[in-house]
Amino acid sequence: MKGVIIIDGKNFCYRAHYAHAGLSSEGRPTSVLYGGLSMLLNLARRLPQNHIVFCWDGRGRTWRHELYSEYKSNRLPSADTKLVVGQIEAFRAILSQLGIQQFEVPAVECDDVIGVLVYRLFELGICNPIIISSTDRDFYQLVNQVVRIARENKDNKIRLIDPKGVFQEFGVYPREWLDYRSLCGDKTDCIPAAIQRLGPKTAAKFIRLGFSSAYERWEDMPYEYQQRFAQFKPIWQRITLTRRLSSIIMQPLACSFVSEQARSGLQLLREQIAADTIRRDPLGFSKAAYSALIDFLAEYEMSELIGRRQELMTIGR
Repeated sequence: MKGVIIIDGKNFCYRAHYAHAGLSSEGRPTSVLYGGLSMLLNLARRLPQNHIVFCWDGRGRTWRHELYSEYKSNRLPSADTKLVVGQIEAFRAILSQLGIQQFEVPAVECDDVIGVLVYRLFELGICNPIIISSTDRDFYQLVNQVVRIARENKDNKIRLIDPKGVFQEFGVYPREWLDYRSLCGDKTDCIPAAIQRLGPKTAAKFIRLGFSSAYERWEDMPYEYQQRFAQFKPIWQRITLTRRLSSIIMQPLACSFVSEQARSGLQLLREQIAADTIRRDPLGFSKAAYSALIDFLAEYEMSELIGRRQELMTIGR
């Protein structure tokens, strides 16, 4: 049984850009194009015998924005944003030429596309391991005996994070990640913390004492825990909101707080995933695709990668 590496597309492009900032060809930036292909080669070399697929954010306002108007409001466009976004279309085109599958759902964030894909593949038992390549920590909630998170070090070595690794770093297990997030929030996405200045270590201590944010209403919590965590009663709605915003959707129809459009799109994706879904597109083996790859690399003056064209054509085989 082959494994699969599921790549958070936009996150991957930003990492490629920052690792190769300043690269250009005839005035055109190539940080994402050259960096992305180089990172793909490293992934394929370090984690061989795995299919590779990409997931992308869908266009449109997402259910998280509808749930919380301040969601990601702190992410203002920058010069780097323009450079990265300007290269994504060309990068996606070359991925298609390589026969690498790409998944996207309109008005749905990549996180949820990955969540549905991971959960369905795990259900079907057709890929082992399932490796997620992203620096987004919320993917830790998906980690289990089959699902791992890939972390690339400065020397290009890759470490796979398992449930024990999550606990060693944060003091909580993947099944407790949403409880952890509901207390700490997430500044990078402008998601509020339950209590200002409540740190990760304190949050982990509450969880070790039995704290859970899984209850929709405070009254649903067992009386013993209501007594133990009485300080959270006045802010339970905020805790519930933060948990929802941090939740990665895996079973769309079970998530009533998600918009109808998102549920429908993700459910359609789920229904389309079958035993033969994860495969390499035959286009990647055609002469036309091979010629297109050489032309692309030559156009952007990527002579080093032209010398590695055979490796590129077999990525994810």
